[in-house]
Amino acid sequence: MKRAGIAHCTPHDLRRTAGRFMAEAGVPIEEIAQYLGHTNPSVTRSTYGQFSPDYLRHAAGSLEFNEPVSVQRTRKKTP
Repeated sequence: MKRAGIAHCTPHDLRRTAGRFMAEAGVPIEEIAQYLGHTNPSVTRSTYGQFSPDYLRHAAGSLEFNEPVSVQRTRKKTP
């Protein structure tokens, strides 16, 4: 870090950045956990899973429709 001229960075910052870059590249969480030395991939998933390309892909995909869906609104009768 000194050679790179980065005074505000810690080794833990570099570790976090490495985990995030791996997740963004699509590396499986289990492999990231092993690389970072986590004994439980759940810790890795909760920390870096949000950066995975698959994160919430299923939820986002549910909003895509092949055909437009129409919603009929009903008027309330006024007394």
